[in-house]
Amino acid sequence: MYTSDTVGSYYKEGQYNFLNLEGKSLKRFDIYSLIKTFSDEALEGYPEVLIHDATENQWYLFSDTAIQSIYQLLENGFFKIISNTIV
Repeated sequence: MYTSDTVGSYYKEGQYNFLNLEGKSLKRFDIYSLIKTFSDEALEGYPEVLIHDATENQWYLFSDTAIQSIYQLLENGFFKIISNTIV
């Protein structure tokens, strides 16, 4: 569990790196989740998940519906972790 004393803090939940056949990175996305150590009222207005396109240095928001759809895919075994280097 992640904790924070700052409202609106996020933790890096995952990193997805798409490689070409030579192993060179074509695109990388980092997934950040809101740390929920405060009341729902205090966190109102903060998105639950942020996506960072590290290749383009661009941030994206996900709607709650999109987040739930992705979680459903993950729970149903849609993907397999090949390597996990996040500490």
